[in-house]
Amino acid sequence: NNASGLQGNVLALHHHQGSLYAGTSLGLFRKNEQNRFEIFSKLSKQTWDFISFEQQLLIANSNGVYALNQQQLNLARASNQASKVLYQSRLNPQRVFIGLQDGLASMRFEQGNWVDEGLVPGVSGNLNSILETEDGELWLGTLADGVLKINLPQDWQGGNAVPLPVKKFGKNNGIKSKNRNSVHWYNNELLIATVAGFYRFDNTAQKFSLDNQLAAAFRGSQPWVRYPQ
Repeated sequence: NNASGLQGNVLALHHHQGSLYAGTSLGLFRKNEQNRFEIFSKLSKQTWDFISFEQQLLIANSNGVYALNQQQLNLARASNQASKVLYQSRLNPQRVFIGLQDGLASMRFEQGNWVDEGLVPGVSGNLNSILETEDGELWLGTLADGVLKINLPQDWQGGNAVPLPVKKFGKNNGIKSKNRNSVHWYNNELLIATVAGFYRFDNTAQKFSLDNQLAAAFRGSQPWVRYPQ
């Protein structure tokens, strides 16, 4: 909080190369040797998410995605809408997916530089989470549009290189609400955190249902689960 030098609402925390970084509604902060947070750079606006990529710290910000490397901060991908969530591809580790305030983009690291692969067509909604499976399924959690799934071909080059049908899952597929669903990987299976507990996906029926094992941890009605770790 303010007493420790942290300003604004905390949106994300991340350890990178021995330092703790905080993304807030007012920018980027780093914890110093005096155990206090200090504003790290002139990076302003909301800072939503982090991932470590090789030696770089990638930072999702309302102005785009920034890359911090050897104390140098550079804009890796500019955006006219907020970059909300980052996810490194399992199938192509040089690619990073970017969940936007309305849509999905990607970029890849090539010969020491970040290449903007553009927007993925057909994806809309405020994304809050991304998950890629070993067989090329890309699952997307959203704030108000249920859960989305895309099947990526192995030779996909980003953007609108090939048509990508987007499957949308909502109440008709067993999800209690289209609002605030996030995707996660638990015990080698897809798990959805919802406003009414944890749900698993039945690939044969193409529907979601309550995870009874995890539901047993709660008495009475299932709680709203936000971003389990």
